[in-house]
Amino acid sequence: MAVYHVNPETGETRRCGAEKQECPFGSENHAFSMAAARKIYERNQTDRVITSISKKPLVSPSEVTPGDIRKYKQWACGDLALALHEKTGYPLVVLSYDDGSGSRDNWVHAAVQTPEGKILDVEGLKTKQETIDEWSAEITKDKGSSPRWRKVTPRFLTSGSNGQPKYESDANARRVASLISESL
Repeated sequence: MAVYHVNPETGETRRCGAEKQECPFGSENHAFSMAAARKIYERNQTDRVITSISKKPLVSPSEVTPGDIRKYKQWACGDLALALHEKTGYPLVVLSYDDGSGSRDNWVHAAVQTPEGKILDVEGLKTKQETIDEWSAEITKDKGSSPRWRKVTPRFLTSGSNGQPKYESDANARRVASLISESL
């Protein structure tokens, strides 16, 4: 039966020609179809990219799913922020904006702030400005003001004020928070 691998340098999928000598790409990268070899290559490339971003990978893709990232980046950021706060003790912060009403409850994203002043959310550590840049187009387009980070209490997120959902640190948020905090 033929085995296949992908050359890690070129990305080219081929049938392995090593018969008497050891495969130069290693037998752990062998698969019984070209499609399976491609999946092994893609998994290895993903691991390589994550490792290159940080000396210690933030999280393994198999532990934090794309669904987790989407959920805690968009509509459930408060749940993860509460879980990160409980796990690390870091202060809760929200990216707020002024809509001209004088309300202090207008915000678009919740996270925690590290002692070094970085913002920690489902995507890892970022500077305050990086996260402001990421969210500012949405805020200025919809709300017409400049965003800023401000500290809040857990009660701010759990009370459901100003039409915001009532956030809670559920089991999945605690699982993701543990993975993130253990990798710091």
